Amino acid sequence: MKKFIILGAGPCGLATAYGLVKNNIDVDIYEGRNVVGGLGGSEEIDGMFYDYGPHIYHTHDPEMKKFWLENFGDLLVQKEFFAKNHKDGVLFDYPLSEESIEKFPEKIKVKVKKELKEINPENVMRAQNFKEVVTAIVGPTLQYLFFETYPKKLWGIPTHEMSAKWAPKRIEIRKKHSSFWYNQFSAAGKMGSGAIMSRMAEKVKEKNKIYLNHKVKGFKYKENRISSIIFENNKERKIRDEIIISTLPVTKTAEFLGHKSKLEFNSYILAYVVVNQKEVFPKDVHSIYFAHDENYFHRVSEQKKYSDFNYPENKSVLIFEISYRTKPHLIKEDPEKLAKEVFGQFCDMGFSKKEYFLKGFTRNFPCINPIMVKGFEEELAKTNSVIHQMQNIYSVGGAAEFSYGDMQVMFAKAKDTVDLFSSSHYKINKNLKVSRPFKFNTSVKLRDKIVGEDQPTLIIAEIGINHQGSDKILLELLDEAKKSGCDYAKIQTYSENSRVSNVAKSAKYADKTLDMEESMNEMFERLRLSEKQHDIVFDWSKKNNLPLISTAFDEASCEMLMKYDPDAFKIASFDAVNLPLIKFVASKRKPIILSTGMCGMSEIEEALDVIASQDNKNVILLHCVSVYPTDPKDVNLKAINTIKNTFKVPTGYSDHTIGNTVSNAALSMGANVLEKHFTLNKNLEGADHALSADVKELNELVKTRDTIYTAMGTGVKKATMIESLAINAQRKSVFSRGKILKGETISLGNVTIKGPGHGLMPKYLDLVLGKKVTRDIEADSPITWDDILSS
Repeated sequence: MKKFIILGAGPCGLATAYGLVKNNIDVDIYEGRNVVGGLGGSEEIDGMFYDYGPHIYHTHDPEMKKFWLENFGDLLVQKEFFAKNHKDGVLFDYPLSEESIEKFPEKIKVKVKKELKEINPENVMRAQNFKEVVTAIVGPTLQYLFFETYPKKLWGIPTHEMSAKWAPKRIEIRKKHSSFWYNQFSAAGKMGSGAIMSRMAEKVKEKNKIYLNHKVKGFKYKENRISSIIFENNKERKIRDEIIISTLPVTKTAEFLGHKSKLEFNSYILAYVVVNQKEVFPKDVHSIYFAHDENYFHRVSEQKKYSDFNYPENKSVLIFEISYRTKPHLIKEDPEKLAKEVFGQFCDMGFSKKEYFLKGFTRNFPCINPIMVKGFEEELAKTNSVIHQMQNIYSVGGAAEFSYGDMQVMFAKAKDTVDLFSSSHYKINKNLKVSRPFKFNTSVKLRDKIVGEDQPTLIIAEIGINHQGSDKILLELLDEAKKSGCDYAKIQTYSENSRVSNVAKSAKYADKTLDMEESMNEMFERLRLSEKQHDIVFDWSKKNNLPLISTAFDEASCEMLMKYDPDAFKIASFDAVNLPLIKFVASKRKPIILSTGMCGMSEIEEALDVIASQDNKNVILLHCVSVYPTDPKDVNLKAINTIKNTFKVPTGYSDHTIGNTVSNAALSMGANVLEKHFTLNKNLEGADHALSADVKELNELVKTRDTIYTAMGTGVKKATMIESLAINAQRKSVFSRGKILKGETISLGNVTIKGPGHGLMPKYLDLVLGKKVTRDIEADSPITWDDILSS
């Protein structure tokens, strides 16, 4: 087993190292600071422990809970945690509940209740930014109270400029006021989160090394491999066959590889104040959120409320979180002065008294959480593309993957990384195999269309999950696809809870707090089309003469689709290795369109072998890159011809890039099929909208296809009919320089070559030199055969 080098000793880096070491895999960790733990670390002052946060270990996953309790149970204090929102001098309960709404001022309460009754789920589906999503879920008043000024203060941009992807997927309004993570395991570090980080570090150090004060300065790399890591302390780690796992911010990793990313992160100053008070916050309040700009901080937590272990009776510690993206001058302030200043602002709101201040200091943490402005996906694709070119580095963690992540997310990502590199299952699953001789059709008929050489590219408008779960939007998409002139529309068909696990991998990354995020499984379930919806769309397809096909993700879905007698079945890239499904679909003897993202040639061959076993000769392969969105430089369009020439079947391209440029290039290269995701608006919330063609782009794509196909012609090189005008108008021929009288001899002195092409072609000049003209030729006139030959 190869050795691993982990960059960063934060929660994700340490948890990954901890898991690898427990699997007897060697690991070295390099950390830029002088302590481990990163944002999950802690410090001690006067015997009191305080976090960089503080951090809660909460999870809905029983396996994660078991792992934490088995490994760190003695270092955790299990309890419930409560928060408040401070707005206009009032402390509002948070999370929202019907009970807390009843405590609102009467005028606000009446307005909120009215707006909640008028909520239209359709508006959520059509929302194009953070503000529109939240307003659609809870109404304008609650949006303003809890989701307007606070996010703007925290992130430094107006909520209407934030991506819809950044918005909570749901906002649960509970019956009664309850803790933040009710219904979940939740705990705090008994001696701070740092004690848990230190335990993992000690386990790593039993047989491996952790290098502190090794801040990465850059990489040396050659031929898509990193060969050295350069540190700011002038040390260098040469890389041979080691694998690098980077938890550094994605922007930093890309910068070390020569790409200046435009992605941005939020950064915090944490100001700590030790106060001469037993407790500062009201009972059962652990954190308070502040939205107003007159104070610097956006959240204040009282560490003693999380764990009072070793705290003296008459002292407490407050943690002020300050986003300095919009207040960069604060980073230059004297730490104690800044701590005292924010405590003064806190006291001016009536929470404490300035004379209770004992001491204060600050800590600075850059690159905390990603800034997801509208359209960030394109830059993320470019940035990831640079990193993923390197064969020996993997990015893991929130900042490394440009995603939000708390403790349970970091530990989940670490576990999956450990599984990837330590499990025998993963190695065995990379098997290759052998095919049988079989000849597929070189062209495939789909209804009245022939897919193959010398035919127009078949364009498929992939609706996918862009319908947002709305019948109305779904039919609008079909209608616009029909108007565009594309050949087919496509949907996705899958059975309940069949696409992805709700407990494995990315399912565990979703923060279940307040149901603000949803797992991948929950998203697919929300957007799953029912059989009734299938009836509606296939009926629409027949009535409106726009052929409709679907991706079948399981056998039951394939069976259901058969009742609509589809022209073909689509198999997604993710199922290109799902040979039992491919075999089942192939047995229906319908043409198959197979996407090949993530596949090598042997895996395509294996899939074709299974299709051949069912004597199904009609296969169309689609080259694609299964990254959403894909950066153009990762597309490798030449693979279309590689696949086509190797397997001798119609081959096309499924485009996941932003815009039409790459699609147009695929059309020019002769792709037999072009599949492009399609949306009503790129800014809608959802995974695929940003990389989809909107209505205007889909129309342009069809027009470009028609233009390119017409322009391709027959391939025979000869003057065309349309060029006859140019021949006559611009082509060169032999002209007289001056007047030539009847009987004079043609010489180089009395002729020239110029346009238009009404005279003798220049290639005949040698034949006519020395010949006598049979009639007078005026100056600057074309010389013709009639001027030389006798009648």
